[in-house]
Amino acid sequence: MRGVRLADGSTLGAGAVVLAAGSRSSELTADVLPPGAVPPLLHGAGSALLTRRTRPGGARQAIRTPNRAAGCGLHLLPLAGTERQYLGATNFITCQRPDGPVVGAAEILIRSARQEIDQALSGSQLTAWMWGARPITLDGFPLIGPCPVAGLHFATGTYRDGFHCAPVIARHLAARLLGPGPADADWAWFTPYRAPIETMTVEQSLTETATHAAETAREHGLHLPFFLDDEPVAAYVRDRAHRLFDRLGLPVALPPEILLLAFILAARGNDHPARWLADHLHAARTHHAPTPDA
Repeated sequence: MRGVRLADGSTLGAGAVVLAAGSRSSELTADVLPPGAVPPLLHGAGSALLTRRTRPGGARQAIRTPNRAAGCGLHLLPLAGTERQYLGATNFITCQRPDGPVVGAAEILIRSARQEIDQALSGSQLTAWMWGARPITLDGFPLIGPCPVAGLHFATGTYRDGFHCAPVIARHLAARLLGPGPADADWAWFTPYRAPIETMTVEQSLTETATHAAETAREHGLHLPFFLDDEPVAAYVRDRAHRLFDRLGLPVALPPEILLLAFILAARGNDHPARWLADHLHAARTHHAPTPDA
């Protein structure tokens, strides 16, 4: 790759290019990479709010819940010296980048923070509604390093870890670009040139996904009669997952968060995610198929 083509058709020359455009990175390489060569990026859309307290008191230190089923942990961060607070964050993974935030995301965020952290938030003023998309790959692992196009390097797909991993990623890429240096086997896991990484079996992925779905339903207020447990929700998700896997031919063990949000829930009345996944997996298997001598 000898440069970057600009919007006006001109080319900006460069010996090497580092692609770090977040969840839009796949769109920029669609015309230069072979189909299936690099795992695609999905969009982890999230909303966060800034509020200003109208009552005295409230949290004076950061409060955060653990990461929960199919979503980020809820966190409330007071901003020093002010009555303002940062409230975050939602997360919904999609194949196609959303156009912007949705009302339901803010509703979930406010209700959960009020019920789980501070009831007095009901009287706070909403001063800003922020929205963005986290870059997450199909297999959940980042894309860091060179790819089949000469001179093109990736630095994206870090999902929730990009901010605090940025220094070590920058040092690694600088060493690669400025000189050969010693090879670091640990970084080979994140080579962009790979088939999707699977860290569990398909059955394990399916079981954990169904469990996540049931827990999420409970978190959002699902009430079942005393003679039923979470099995109806889990059974629904397993049925949807089996329908998806049947379409793939050779199923892949995707991380439960991705499988549930981007493909199972998105499949309701929308055929695009399943077709998109099937097409990519077919291309990836074809492109990365072992040679007869391997």
